[in-house]
Amino acid sequence: MITDIQIQLSVFLLFTVTSTYANSAQDALTALAYVQRVETENCTGGTNEVLPVQFSQDVWSEYANVAVRTANLLSKSLTLNGGTFSADKESFLFDVVRNNVAGNTLIFGSAIAVEDWVYTPYQTFCPYSYKDEFVHAFDLSLSYDYMDNGTEWYHTLRVKDWSNSPLTKDKVKYRLNSTHHAIEIDFVQPTVDIADGHWTYPYYDCGGGNIWMVTYSSPILMVDSSPPGNVIFKGIATIDIELTNIDINQCDPEEFTPEYVDEGADDIFRGTHSCRESTKCVPVSGLGLTRGAYDCYCKDGYYFPHSSVTKKAFEGLMVELSINTNDTSLDFECIRCAEGCDTCVDDSPCLYYHNIAIRLVVLVLVLVMLVLIALTAILIRVYREYRAIRSGSPMFLYIMCLGATLLCLSMFIAYPEPTGILCIIKPWPHLMGFTFAYGALLLKTWRVSAIFRVKSAKRVNLTDKVLAQRLIPIVGVTTVFLVVWSVAGTPTVMERRTDTTDLKWKDCDDGLWKYGALGGKAVLLLWGAYLCHVVRKAPSNFNESKYITWAIYNNVILDSFMIIIKQLIVVKQGPDLVYLMQFIQLQISVTFMMCLIFIPKFAALKHAMNYPEQEKSLSTQGASQATSTVGVLQISNKDVAVQTQEEPSVA
Repeated sequence: MITDIQIQLSVFLLFTVTSTYANSAQDALTALAYVQRVETENCTGGTNEVLPVQFSQDVWSEYANVAVRTANLLSKSLTLNGGTFSADKESFLFDVVRNNVAGNTLIFGSAIAVEDWVYTPYQTFCPYSYKDEFVHAFDLSLSYDYMDNGTEWYHTLRVKDWSNSPLTKDKVKYRLNSTHHAIEIDFVQPTVDIADGHWTYPYYDCGGGNIWMVTYSSPILMVDSSPPGNVIFKGIATIDIELTNIDINQCDPEEFTPEYVDEGADDIFRGTHSCRESTKCVPVSGLGLTRGAYDCYCKDGYYFPHSSVTKKAFEGLMVELSINTNDTSLDFECIRCAEGCDTCVDDSPCLYYHNIAIRLVVLVLVLVMLVLIALTAILIRVYREYRAIRSGSPMFLYIMCLGATLLCLSMFIAYPEPTGILCIIKPWPHLMGFTFAYGALLLKTWRVSAIFRVKSAKRVNLTDKVLAQRLIPIVGVTTVFLVVWSVAGTPTVMERRTDTTDLKWKDCDDGLWKYGALGGKAVLLLWGAYLCHVVRKAPSNFNESKYITWAIYNNVILDSFMIIIKQLIVVKQGPDLVYLMQFIQLQISVTFMMCLIFIPKFAALKHAMNYPEQEKSLSTQGASQATSTVGVLQISNKDVAVQTQEEPSVA
């Protein structure tokens, strides 16, 4: 119990405003300066040095009751002894005050002070006891005049009207002899409780311990015989609580407030610290009733400027001293951490800064890819009548170029630092580009597969228009998925850290939807791998089916490997390596695919331009075999040819 209260008192001293000393934070600082001045000046006997602030006394009620019980005891004694204490009571009175301070309690001192000649040998008498290493006792009236009007702990109760104080009656039977009691006697005396007493302002008790203390006084009363029943004041019994070793808290109210602190109480010293804006106040226990009993630690986001010292904080006493002396040589400021740091110990960076050189090189290469894709589309348009181009279905070649372009555009979205909008946009060009590019490839392969699996001389109507109609649902499913992802599972910006340097960088948090997208791509590619297996022996114009097969297998194997590497290793190394890995994946998905599909066609185109007679002969032969809209499977030689209105032979 005692330890708990000591902890409470060491953490805070609760005050409420009662005078001009304490109606503002500046007044509280003035009060602290006053405390220091009084302690450093020469002391003369008395208790006139008062700090006019009042505190919440509830935590000390237990100790105040010691004074109440003492006062009631002495009131009974005076009633029995005709209103005086004789000389033989001196030892008893000293024993009472010594007993009040004995033991492990917060009571520093106790006094019994009586009116003139109540103690018959002397006009004034005030046995007082206090403790340090030992319990001491002496007559305080020899040190100063406690009846002076400036002695709050005595004068306040002395001038109060006690005439209407309640009386209590005790019935006592003393012992008459060895076998019987005497006749029962009624004793009527005034009795006080804790509300009748008085808590003083904190004061400096010069001569009674030379410390700052607060005193609770309880009145000693007796019933006067003239007129009968009139209650008169005869003195006081006190207990003293030492404030010198009770810590005050100058830190802000919201900082370091224990749960048991009464939120309605107003601690006038709270918020009177002098810590700078970059620091936070932390109270220091054990310094007692003194100004500057705190340390100024750096706030989060700042670091201590002196790296060589052990204690990374400015002492509050030094901060206060610099203000009092107008010393500007030290600013007692912490230094702001590098950008992005929540906490730090020096100026080391916390953010990963993009390597602009690497990213610009990648963007230049992507621009080159876009230029080449555009040239490819132009060549398709210019030479669409040549068999090498027409056999590959120009419509689907355009769609492949569109898909490749969208895949390349995803690199531009990934270039800047992610934002909420960019994270939402980011999946769109990638998934739509993949759907267009590889959807076109897979449908062309599926057409060969559908024709090749026919076991009779049967017409198969699979024109480009029919294939385009089958591409629409694939694109539609991808679009719906992206819309739902953007609305229901909106990607957000997340924070990652590098493994080696612990630097922070921003990335898009795609949640579980990312795995749904990967699953959809996997299903599409696995279907393509199956189709490639089916048509592995099917002949086609310019070996296009074989190159499509290589492109799909290449994407399934290499891209899967790159995704695993990216998730397990690369993402922990920082955004630049992630960006570079994304570019490598782009080469797998776009460059390899475009090269495998178009280089053989352009090689055949060049050959056709060098030998126009051969191209004309092949076109005439193909036209003679064509029908208006039907594909024919010639079982005898397993020659697969799909014919449309625009194409004599389409793979």
